Amino acid sequence: MKALRIAVLALACGAATLALAQDPPPPPSDGKHPPMMDCSKAPEPARCEARQKARKEAMEKCKGMAEQEHRKCMMDQLKEKKQEKADDKGK
Repeated sequence: MKALRIAVLALACGAATLALAQDPPPPPSDGKHPPMMDCSKAPEPARCEARQKARKEAMEKCKGMAEQEHRKCMMDQLKEKKQEKADDKGK
């Protein structure tokens, strides 16, 4: 009788595991980056558009580089844009 209870418990745990298993999230549309946000739905559309423009320009400048080099290039480009924006505000 004890063996039957253990078997039923094991089957119940296995069934619960299968029932609660989740599918993995879908991959990004292009396999690399998630799609850009629709700026018309953003709280600050102008800021969203400026960020997307800066990101696209950085992507063009850093195109064709190896992964680590590309990441550093993107960060440097976006930092430059942020610094330019801060300098413009200071004038």
